[in-house]
Amino acid sequence: MTILHDLIALYNQLPRDNVYSLVIVCILQNLSRIPVLSLEQTAELCGVSPITISRLLKKLSCSSYRIFKQQIADVVDAYPKYNRVIPIPMLDPDNATDSYLDCILHELEDLKKEIDRDALKNACAMIHGADIVHFCDMYARGHSKRQFQADLWMDGKVVQCHGAPGDCVYEGGSSVMLVTVLAASKNYGDLVRAVRGLHKAGMKCVIIASSSTPAGISENADIMIRFRGLDSAADNILIDTIYNLLCINYRASYMD
Repeated sequence: MTILHDLIALYNQLPRDNVYSLVIVCILQNLSRIPVLSLEQTAELCGVSPITISRLLKKLSCSSYRIFKQQIADVVDAYPKYNRVIPIPMLDPDNATDSYLDCILHELEDLKKEIDRDALKNACAMIHGADIVHFCDMYARGHSKRQFQADLWMDGKVVQCHGAPGDCVYEGGSSVMLVTVLAASKNYGDLVRAVRGLHKAGMKCVIIASSSTPAGISENADIMIRFRGLDSAADNILIDTIYNLLCINYRASYMD
């Protein structure tokens, strides 16, 4: 996910007349200008104060305006090449629908062959034994993840959601951190450091990651759930499928 996806995800959650919604609209309409504007100039462009922009960045889990405008620049520069539903080599422009469906069917078939079924069951057991379950990732909130969170609330767990592991604080007790991370996740180094710190403090950690994700993150996992992945938007379907697998295994073992 990129800063563009984060802006759109936040925009979709807000009332249309909310000040942050209006600021996001202005930013999205001026993406190519943002990288060359200062914080004050962006605030003037959006018709708000600089502190409103800073508060928006906090909602986006972005630590500074300098980082924000660099992330915008990266999106603008790389968008034609990297922001694809499926990788370009897999796309036949004359048969785009079949290209997509063939790609998804192939990835799901691969997931069926390669998914670690014991890891899924062990993750469910670890989560069932916890009082608090932390969901930490930059992945957009899919329905399957919300369904799993609903199951956990119904089973008596406390569920806390964080935009990044760095927002999560371990206060002792029985807690599990469920992290979704992709190779293309922004601030990957910060994410690894945050997970390492929480894991060393005593929090159990289940990590869902594509096979192309660097190995550093797995060193801090009690349980690793891997999928091959394509480093494209099609990975969203695979992540949703893994959350559905967690849902169905958890309910079959502990709720039904």
